[in-house]
Amino acid sequence: MSTVVKVSENPAIGADLDEQFKEILALSDRLRSATGEDYTSLLDQVDQPLKKAVGSISMIGQVKAGKTSLINSLIERTGFLPSDVNPWTAVVTKLFFGKPGAPENGALFSFFDDAEWDKFANRGGRLGEIAQTIPGSEAKLEEIKVEIERMRTRAKMQLGDSFETLLGGNHRFKEATQEVLGRYICVGDAPEKRSTTHVQGRFADITKEASIFFPKEKFSFPTAIVDTPGLNDPLLIREEITLQSLEHSDVFVLVLSAHQAFSSSDLDLLRVLNALRLDRLVVFVNRVDELSKPARDVPRIRGHIEKMLSRECPGADIPVVFGSAYLAAQAIDGVEDSGIKTLDAIYDLNNQPSVSSTRKFENDTSEKLWVASGVPILEQHLSNMLTTGPGLVWKQSAEVNLSNVNNVILRDSENRLNTMKLQQGEMSGNSNANRLASNEIDIDNFELEFEKIFSKVSHTLEQSASAAWPRIKNGLRNATEDFTEEQDELFAEYLTSQKSAKKRKSWTCDTTGLRRNMNSYFRQEFPKVQKSLMRKLDEVVEEISESLSAAGLENAGEIRLNTAEFAGQAPVTSALSKIVPFDMEPSWWSGWLSKFSNDTKAREDLSRMIRKQFFSIEVELLDRARENLIGSSAKALEDFKKMQLNLVNTLRKQEEDKQNTGTISAEDLTANIHALEGRIAVCIEINERLEKTAA
Repeated sequence: MSTVVKVSENPAIGADLDEQFKEILALSDRLRSATGEDYTSLLDQVDQPLKKAVGSISMIGQVKAGKTSLINSLIERTGFLPSDVNPWTAVVTKLFFGKPGAPENGALFSFFDDAEWDKFANRGGRLGEIAQTIPGSEAKLEEIKVEIERMRTRAKMQLGDSFETLLGGNHRFKEATQEVLGRYICVGDAPEKRSTTHVQGRFADITKEASIFFPKEKFSFPTAIVDTPGLNDPLLIREEITLQSLEHSDVFVLVLSAHQAFSSSDLDLLRVLNALRLDRLVVFVNRVDELSKPARDVPRIRGHIEKMLSRECPGADIPVVFGSAYLAAQAIDGVEDSGIKTLDAIYDLNNQPSVSSTRKFENDTSEKLWVASGVPILEQHLSNMLTTGPGLVWKQSAEVNLSNVNNVILRDSENRLNTMKLQQGEMSGNSNANRLASNEIDIDNFELEFEKIFSKVSHTLEQSASAAWPRIKNGLRNATEDFTEEQDELFAEYLTSQKSAKKRKSWTCDTTGLRRNMNSYFRQEFPKVQKSLMRKLDEVVEEISESLSAAGLENAGEIRLNTAEFAGQAPVTSALSKIVPFDMEPSWWSGWLSKFSNDTKAREDLSRMIRKQFFSIEVELLDRARENLIGSSAKALEDFKKMQLNLVNTLRKQEEDKQNTGTISAEDLTANIHALEGRIAVCIEINERLEKTAA
């Protein structure tokens, strides 16, 4: 868990990834130049995914750890995002830098739609669902109804009786000012007072997501910084939204406070860890400037955090960076005297020769503050993770696509060159050369044959993957059963102890261990299914290529199945981060406990509830795994089919051009031969470049 990072010649975030993409696009452009418009549709399959790619970095943090302040320092806009937002009013806020097709300035605020609003405004959201699963929690249901009515009343006061007409819509702004942000992502100082003016928090209750746009700036590669809301809002309104956001993120930053020990009491964060890709997670310990003796305290805090991570995330190598968003802000604002007595000690901790900063300051004090802040180290971790994580998948996918197109062009060009040389020989009176027999292909009926083949293949893949799910389900079920038995014993001891106790103690059920065990098992088994399905994919694609070649598509075998995204996929485990009834405070269970006079029935009811809650999580884990694996394999096949069909269409166009072309002169034929020879030389060179990159 060292914080030593790889040195990059260009310190801008995503610089290495951007260079890799540019190299692939440059090779694709060479092919375009060499082939004209003959293979445009095939080359578009190479270029478009690269031109649309956006890396996503999600920020998660302890309450009062300074997560939003760190984001402001990372984007070098101190005070831009309100850092005093109540956790339950925050929305998923995405800061896009250089997003393809998006403006370089402005903001877009999206509102909940009718179904989402109905879920929490009429039914109490996730919290209402939980309350209904805990017998005897009628009092809590009443509290939820009061909170719902309070929220509805507040929305009407702020937006008028017709506020529901805004649902499902959005508001756009050409400029994202702090005033504009405040209306949508902060509750404000007096949320219960009606106002129809531009005040803080006016649209907060109905805002689902905020998107803010910037130029690339310090990000060489298009990147989104995502500020995630907490999972502890009164109605758990944002829980599902936050978990969905984490599912689609590429890299994660867990922000802790140097003053708050990361421990088993951080249940929200421990739950969230289950939803993250641990190989793309970096921990940033903020507020180090507030430690009295950083040289002494940092090693101790680091040891504690690494011990916790080893327990909760066994086998994961998670870097831990110590720093201060406050020091970074002072550097950006050009503060001449920081007033931090421990600055030298913090600077010594973070002054790593291997780290190149995205920002250089002329002022020595600012430079020192910036290095001490730890932000440069964080930036290089983020850059490396974007490059070796999602970037590697995108790069490998693009290289396979480029190799496929290049090989198709090469073989097609070689065949056309052979035909032209035979024609040239015939024109010169040399008929000694033997004309190669060519397979005839019924282009018009080929697409129908494609659909038959791929429909059969998709069914085969579904059957292949389905064989593994019962075994994994049993493994997850065993983990739940072991936990249920363990909790039954603990609960029995609790009930016995309470009979002789003078003062009743609270009962709790900590599900952290079960979540950890289920997560570990599932992440261990998922790759096995993945590899099995990969082998099946390779088998069926080989059969498809043989069938297509036999049907007359000579170059079908040159196209490989692109499984880069399929192979780079990780299991979606956000279901294990969901709050369940057992995560609620002990007061939620007092009504349930009081309704039993028989210990046996209470224990049976507890076991039933544990099984019900975690059996549903098992189902969601398996359903999402099945959906994603089959979905990504289907996408790989669809892309494979698309490339084959593009090849067919290219052949159709070439045939049409050939028929529309009259008798060619010897001079033009010679020119065409030279052009094809040049094209072939380009293809060979590109193959060599790709082989060198792969090695």
